Amino acid sequence: MDTRVIRSQVHRARPSSGYRPALIALLAALLGHGAARAQPVADADAVERSVYFVEKSTEATELLSRNKLQEALAAFQELAARYPDLDEDGYVAMAIGDCLAGLGRDAEARDAYRAAAAAHPALASSVNQRITDLELAGEVSDALIERLRMAAASADKGRYAAAWQLGRALQKRAKALLIEAAAAFRTASEADTPVSRPDPGLAHARALEALAADLGSLIDRLEDGWGSARRAMRLPDKREAAGAATENRTAEWVLRTKDGRRIEFRMKWAAEACDSRTEVTANGKPLKLSDNQQSALKRHEDEIRAILLQAAEETGEAGRRGK
Repeated sequence: MDTRVIRSQVHRARPSSGYRPALIALLAALLGHGAARAQPVADADAVERSVYFVEKSTEATELLSRNKLQEALAAFQELAARYPDLDEDGYVAMAIGDCLAGLGRDAEARDAYRAAAAAHPALASSVNQRITDLELAGEVSDALIERLRMAAASADKGRYAAAWQLGRALQKRAKALLIEAAAAFRTASEADTPVSRPDPGLAHARALEALAADLGSLIDRLEDGWGSARRAMRLPDKREAAGAATENRTAEWVLRTKDGRRIEFRMKWAAEACDSRTEVTANGKPLKLSDNQQSALKRHEDEIRAILLQAAEETGEAGRRGK
């Protein structure tokens, strides 16, 4: 019996007050018992038990979809304890791991995923992907990168997922290396040096730190939208978390070129935060921006917002109500 199919049947049948008898008959047929009314009491009890399991797993799934992770976890754990034999596809076992991961209880989530794979060998690939997601949330190790490289180079059906995870791991490592390189140049600039001219190390360190910040912004955007499922499930938008909402998404600059020409730029960001496109005009003429230019504008918009909010906090302006 595929419990996911039956959960879908329960969800569609709920609006009708007579769904339960119809569902019992459906379950009886799926269980191979024929019409429910013709079965012994023991078979009727088995059908009722299955109906209860499906109803409760559907309710738990709805809690999970509404981000009520603690309540969903308790519901799935109850199902696993009372009806382990009915979780034939391992849906409940995997959901327990997902809830724990969403709550940030990574060690417990890892154990739950491994238990799910042990009880349901067909889930091994999915479990491996989820455990790798947990590893990617922390510091990326050489062993993890090498394992993902091998998986991404293979020809099996998990190649796409492994390549995606490899990209996420490598970009995190790249950010860490940029930060380390910047620190090394700063150390060099502060140490005694025989160089008489101004040491370029400090300026280079600042440039590397800016690159690391830009890369970090890209990583955050990718993880929020397309990273691990647990991020999409539990993390609010950073601007919402900070209590900041942009009211006016326009800006103007008037610049002069080296030959004295005056150019008036006007930028307008999309009204919806999920839309990253920015409209720019130069002296009233729309400019065509490449994807890389659009991405750079978005990153710097986020940085400017963060800088302004921090400065407002430090000067006490954030506590005043603007009009």
